[in-house]
Formats: sequence, structure tokens, C-alpha cells
Amino acid sequence: MPSVVCCTDLSYFCIMQQIQFTLREGEDFIPLMSLLKAAGAADTGGEAGQMIVQGDVKRNGQTETRKRAKIVHGDKVQIGQVTISVLADSHNG
Repeated sequence: MPSVVCCTDLSYFCIMQQIQFTLREGEDFIPLMSLLKAAGAADTGGEAGQMIVQGDVKRNGQTETRKRAKIVHGDKVQIGQVTISVLADSHNG
């Protein structure tokens, strides 16, 4: 279950949304499309796929165009003003 922290910096008139997403117990990765849906950044798989192929998604600062890229613990995925930080389940080590 993702947790959401919203930060507002009025001096720059921008709102950044930070989401922490924890991988399920026993899983080492989540496909990018699934992450976007699970974290609430996309309503459907189709919408997630469009964001990715249009180049709107960055992984660790680099544009990611692979829909099924394996997103692992420590990765940061950015879509516009939303940043998703991926964490390992505490049982994963």
C-alpha cells in the first residue's frame, strides 16, 4: 500500500507529491506499468502505457520507455510532479 506525502513550496508555486511504494513480501521487483497503477499515478494499464511510450516517465532521472521495466528497491520513478520511491518489504532484506 503506497503512502503519500504532499509538499507545497509557495515560493516556487509548485506542488510535489512524494509516494513511497513498498514491494510485496517475496517480490524483488514490480513492472513499471503495474507500479503506476498501484501507486495511483494511472487509472488504467492503458493510461500507464501511454505515459510510458510518450516519454513522460523517468526512472532514476532517465526517461524509461519500457512498459515492463523491472522497478526494484531504491528506484525513483517520476511522472510530472509525482515521484514514487520504491522500497523493499522489510522481510525482503
